[in-house]
Amino acid sequence: PTPNLQAMAENGVRMSQYYTSPMSAPARAMLLTGNTSQQAGIGGMWWYENTIGKEGYELRLTDRVTTMAERFKDAGYNTLMAGKWHLGFTPGSTPKDRGFRHSFALMGGGASPVDD
Repeated sequence: PTPNLQAMAENGVRMSQYYTSPMSAPARAMLLTGNTSQQAGIGGMWWYENTIGKEGYELRLTDRVTTMAERFKDAGYNTLMAGKWHLGFTPGSTPKDRGFRHSFALMGGGASPVDD
């Protein structure tokens, strides 16, 4: 028996229209924001000549979207990010900038948690 999971299923919010991407960063952007990866600014994983400078392909979470962490933080929850981020390095797009009070993130797409 899992009474807490049962209570969450009975009383929680069900997200019934989630779509995803086969690529990691766009999928994370979609999950964190509830928007398409292009709306979030992560329309792809790399810059291609035909996407440079185009809205939706900034390769960082943009101010056009709000993350679930930002909403939780605004509601008084303590938020933590652990794992791969790969959603932007620039000021305004880091985990702490996007609502996570604490962050133990691997920032890039190919990072390692240990020193080699």
